Amino acid sequence: MIEQSFFPTLGGFMSDSLSQKKFILLNHLLTSSKKKKGIIPGGYVNTKTDKKSCWYFIFDNDRAPLPLIEKETLIKYASDGNFHLISGDGELTPIDRLNQNICEIFTELSEITSQPFLDSKLSATKFGKIIGMEKHECRYVIDKEFAANFPMLRALSFTTNKPATEFCENNSGCYTLYRKDYNSVTAKKGFPNGVLIRAAISVRYPIPHKAFNSKKQKQGNCNVKVKLNLPSYLHENLSIYEYDGLIGNAADKWWSWMFQGRFGDSNTDFEDLMMMYTDKLEKMDNGVAKGIMMTQNQDDKNTPTVSSIVLIREPEYKFLIKKDSFGKTSYAMAPDEDEFMRKTPKIINLDDPEAWGANEKKAVSVLMSVMGHKQYI
Repeated sequence: MIEQSFFPTLGGFMSDSLSQKKFILLNHLLTSSKKKKGIIPGGYVNTKTDKKSCWYFIFDNDRAPLPLIEKETLIKYASDGNFHLISGDGELTPIDRLNQNICEIFTELSEITSQPFLDSKLSATKFGKIIGMEKHECRYVIDKEFAANFPMLRALSFTTNKPATEFCENNSGCYTLYRKDYNSVTAKKGFPNGVLIRAAISVRYPIPHKAFNSKKQKQGNCNVKVKLNLPSYLHENLSIYEYDGLIGNAADKWWSWMFQGRFGDSNTDFEDLMMMYTDKLEKMDNGVAKGIMMTQNQDDKNTPTVSSIVLIREPEYKFLIKKDSFGKTSYAMAPDEDEFMRKTPKIINLDDPEAWGANEKKAVSVLMSVMGHKQYI
């Protein structure tokens, strides 16, 4: 019997494991071809229910039906890749039996391997081709399943509510973000040396999402919701660009952020995506963190632009865990963030330092140290 530790790629049952992709393809084949003859050579598939519904292969001749696997078990394999490879009392496990019987139905598989679902040398598309699916069908079925069930931004996910809540207890609140911006539009607007963009960030609260596998589903994976408001100087009818996003602790020394523009086509002709990396917030020196931002600029070509940024924490905002009207856990920020998010975004004139506030002076000092004095001015 093969032990699970022999397959390190299955450790943790990753949503992109090769075995799981094959389970997804088999489940699609069985559900799509139920009772339909001519799709699988030599017979067809059907379900039989005693206590639990099970997939059977019905041969064209008088041979007894071949039990494949319980429907619920296959769905579980396809949804989380979590299966047991060690049997008890010498009995075959469901995956052993499935490997054996699939090879009996699709003899081309048996010529390649005796364990098609576990063999890392047998690709998902090759497996799919043998059971009657074209490469483009395999790719679409797998992509569709992952899109429906598994978040793509795993680096921005917390495995359970507890670390997400602890993160918010330490870091939720409001932050002022600064970056220098210089492009064709800033010059036309009367800022020949560019502008200092002052933006508002709110790190809000944990929100649950569908887990990567059913083992964690009961615990509940979480994202931490964040919001960003940027000032607009390109659109006359729009004073603030609003973004929704997530923050994740992808490493020990820095945080990763991802935002998508909330504003719609009625206000602007593009939907901006933004990524940021900053120093780890818990280790901010005097409430100041440095980082980089990648976004589309506010020039007439929406040019992709990389900028150095400074993040300054506003200490008066606190994260609160509360109960809602139904007695369930809810979250809030005190004081309320609305006024800060509305009034903070602003275009700061770099040529008028006398008008800068304390945060602007601090931000410019940090940006100059990061970018170099000559590059900054």
